[in-house]
Amino acid sequence: MENRINYIDRMKGFTILIVVLAHVYLMTFDMGDSLVFRFCASFEMPLFMFVSGFVAYLPSRVGGAINKKLTRRFVSYICPAFVVSYVLALYSFLILGNREIDFEEILIGGLWYLKALAIFVCIQAVLVKCKNVMLEWIIIAIAESLFLVGWKLSPLLHELFCLEHCFFFYPFFMMGYYFRRYNLMEVVKSKNWIFTISLVGFICLLNANIEIHALRFLSERIVRPTFAIFAISYLFAVREDKKNQIEGWLNRIGTKTLDIYMYHFFFLSGSFVMFDLKGIKTIEIMNSNPIIFLLIASIVTVILSYVSIAIGNLVRRSDSFGKVVYGKFFN
Repeated sequence: MENRINYIDRMKGFTILIVVLAHVYLMTFDMGDSLVFRFCASFEMPLFMFVSGFVAYLPSRVGGAINKKLTRRFVSYICPAFVVSYVLALYSFLILGNREIDFEEILIGGLWYLKALAIFVCIQAVLVKCKNVMLEWIIIAIAESLFLVGWKLSPLLHELFCLEHCFFFYPFFMMGYYFRRYNLMEVVKSKNWIFTISLVGFICLLNANIEIHALRFLSERIVRPTFAIFAISYLFAVREDKKNQIEGWLNRIGTKTLDIYMYHFFFLSGSFVMFDLKGIKTIEIMNSNPIIFLLIASIVTVILSYVSIAIGNLVRRSDSFGKVVYGKFFN
C-alpha cells in the first residue's frame, strides 16, 4: 500500500468538497451566476488536477513495477468513466423519469475527469521512459498540441476524449506531477511571500474586468488558478505535522475522493426536491439571504459526500462489482 501524505489527503478532501459544492449550486439550485459558484469555479478543477498530478507521480524506486502500476491506474480510471456514466444515465431515465437522455452523449461525455486522467496516465507511461527533462517537455508540448488540434478540428475526437478539458487542465496536472518530483511543496511552504503574493493576486483577479481577450484568457485560465493553487498549497503544507478535528475530517474525506466524485452526480438533480416545498417559496427565501443559501448548500454537499462514500463502500463489498466498476482486475 502506498504511503499517504496527510496534508495532501486534506487538500484532496477540501478540493472534492469545493467541486461538489459548485455542482450543488449549478445543477441542484441552478445558481451558476452566484458569487459562491463563480468563486469555486475559478480554481476547483485546476486544483483538483494539480493534486491528481501530485499523487500520480511514481518515484524511481518503483522500478520495473511502474508499467504495472500505470496499467492499473489506467483501468481504474477508464472503467468507472464508462460504467458509472451508463448507470447514471439509466438511473436518470428509469428513476428520475428523464426521457430525453441521450445514451450516446453519455458514452462520449461520461465522467470526463476520469477519462482525462486515463489519457494523462498514457502520456505518463511515455514520460517515465525519458532520459532527460528536455525530451519530457517536448512530449508534453506535443500532447498539448494534439489536444488543441483535436479539439478544434474533430468534434468526435473532442467529445470522445474530452480534449478541451485535457488541453486546459493537463498543465495543472503536470504542475502537480513536478511539484512532487522536485519536492517543490517544501519551497512553497518555506516562503511566506509566495503565499502573500498568491493570495493578493487571486483576490485582485477574482472579479477583474479585463477587456482584452488574450489577457482575460491568460488571467482566468492560467494566472488566477495558479495563484489559488500556490495559496491553498501553502495553507495545507505549513500544517503538515499538525491536525485538528476539521483537518482530521478532511483527511478522511480525502481518501474517498473517487467515490464522492462518481456517485454524487446521482443526487444532484434529485436533491432539489428536498427543498421544493409546496406553498413555500424556499428558493426565493434562500436567494434573499446568501448566507442561509450557502449554509444549506454546504449541508447538502456534506450529505451527498457521505452518501457517495457509503455507496462506494457497498459496491466494494462485491468482488464482481469491484472489478467492473473500479477496474480491480489485477492482484
